Amino acid sequence: MLIENCNWSDDKVQKEIIELINERKLIPVIGSGFTWGCATNSGSVPDGNTMLKHLIEFLSKASGNSKEFYNKYDFSEICTLFEETVPKKDQHEYFIKNFTGVKLPENKIHFLDINWRYIYTLNIDDGIETNCPKYKIILPRRDYNEDYFSNFETVFKIHGDVHFYLHSNEELILNSRQYTESLMNNKDMLARFKTDFAENNLLYIGCSLIKERDLLSVIRSAIANGHKQRKTYYVSSEPLSSEDKILLKDFGVTTCVIVNDYNTFYNDVIRLSSVPSIKSEDAFIDFYCDPTISIIPKRLSNMEYLLNSNNLVRVPYDKTIYKPHFFISRDAIKSILNKLKRNPIHIVYGRRISGKTFCLIDICESIKDKNLFFFPSNIEIDFEILKKLVSEDRRALIFDTGCLEQQHLIWIINNKTRWEKQGIIFVIAINSSERKSIDLYDSNDLYETTEIENHFSERELKSFNSLLSNCNIPKFLQWTSVKKYGRKIHLSILDNLCKLSSDFSNDYTQFNMSGINSAKKMVPLLLLATNKEINFNSMNYFNIHKECQNLVDNFPTVFEYSFNENISGISRRDTRGKIIVNARYYLLKVLNEYANDKENHNNILDAYKYIYEKIEESETDEYFISRKMLDFIKFDVINDIFYSRGGSLI
Repeated sequence: MLIENCNWSDDKVQKEIIELINERKLIPVIGSGFTWGCATNSGSVPDGNTMLKHLIEFLSKASGNSKEFYNKYDFSEICTLFEETVPKKDQHEYFIKNFTGVKLPENKIHFLDINWRYIYTLNIDDGIETNCPKYKIILPRRDYNEDYFSNFETVFKIHGDVHFYLHSNEELILNSRQYTESLMNNKDMLARFKTDFAENNLLYIGCSLIKERDLLSVIRSAIANGHKQRKTYYVSSEPLSSEDKILLKDFGVTTCVIVNDYNTFYNDVIRLSSVPSIKSEDAFIDFYCDPTISIIPKRLSNMEYLLNSNNLVRVPYDKTIYKPHFFISRDAIKSILNKLKRNPIHIVYGRRISGKTFCLIDICESIKDKNLFFFPSNIEIDFEILKKLVSEDRRALIFDTGCLEQQHLIWIINNKTRWEKQGIIFVIAINSSERKSIDLYDSNDLYETTEIENHFSERELKSFNSLLSNCNIPKFLQWTSVKKYGRKIHLSILDNLCKLSSDFSNDYTQFNMSGINSAKKMVPLLLLATNKEINFNSMNYFNIHKECQNLVDNFPTVFEYSFNENISGISRRDTRGKIIVNARYYLLKVLNEYANDKENHNNILDAYKYIYEKIEESETDEYFISRKMLDFIKFDVINDIFYSRGGSLI
């Protein structure tokens, strides 16, 4: 999809960006253009071209070569020569003069002071943290504690910090070697950026991007692994040329926001976001009251709609739910509505891609006697808003996944009697894999629960397929046979989506084997293909905790954690859990295609050898070794996983 050039003066663009800011779902990425020209202790912050001229002047003076001599080198090479040739004292003086004590104008300070979740910066100067001291800096190449970010506002300095360079000789990231090394030793920060690229929305300000090799690497990886970024805005003073669009597409940019004047842009964002960002105000709450249900006609209820999960509730949310022609009522809905008559709190849980949001929409349409509020997935609700929501009687409060924190859930549950008196009901969706909700599965006197299965019942499938046929979309399958052996696999909703996506060359999950480049990384896939799950004991047994975590992090729709849905009374710290595969058909398909390439056979065999060696290490009795290994090397088991097109085993 080509990048769209949009003017900041367009009300629609402003509305989108301001809503994302107020929902804290827009993460700014600040580049050198933000501080360029700002006064420092004894100079001003240079842009890239000015800095290049400065460094060449130092090099010419140190080496005796003419300035023109260095025209053949690019910026990265000049930085390397500067680091290796110019005396350290001169290097330090240059950075002190131009990158410390940065003084930002008032509107940029107020822009930083917006309620951002956190900020990324490509700058090494101290402009952000000096002018807005609430931000604590996070350095590259360091381990950090995730809990820190929930207590402090932070700025991630992807390329390093000038003060740590000056007082601790901590290397900056400016040249090719440093960029390359950062891909290895700055993994934690780049992994967080990759996650934000996939799950949030980015706003590039003052960034040229084209030469940011570290960001390009992780974004390409995210795209290759099937992450679907939401919106990525690139702020520019002029429209992008067709060539720039091609280059910036690799950085996931979806929209170029054209501003006539950057100061006007900063002032507008500050002004427009200032009132809605105070989440306790009525305007915020009213926005989520009684959403409009728009019925999508058959001709638009097509394959593209089916495969794009953002079509039902669009991002940013526009107070409208777009209900397709093939919408069906799940079997669980009648039970949920009946339970709500006797208990005001209902927890709806299920795996990812199980249809929880569709169920919430069905519930919204079914409740006619209360003032209804619907909060889409990941709209952050703080405690002040929650208290405001329950300040009036006879309300139905519907929360999709990720809206409420654990303490909010506990508060709601502990006040059940109050909700009964006020006539307030809560329907709260959670993912089965959420640790914070581990003790919310079993119904009791305080709340009711319902699991939404990640596959259709026979009735649901018949109804759904009838509507799909009306829309000229291929039917979903309930089972699939494994080659000619007659075995059946129960197909989940995600399996069917992946199958349709594959059959019609549409990107859905894009899970691929490119990163499975070692036997140990292959082991979790073999275990999941064989057993459909990996429990925590097996992770310890085979020493594959890290590999399992990487699978879940990189492909959260296909693999996820499950924490004992049917066991009551266990704590969130309990490790009796497992990793499950949501789309076994899809996993087997990918493994089968992988095995068709003979160059991959050694990796597969080495993975089986690794499994055998771990079993041999753990078991002392030859009989138990053979019995345990037999579970993996049975003829039928291997043929289920690796059946070649020619009909013979690999």
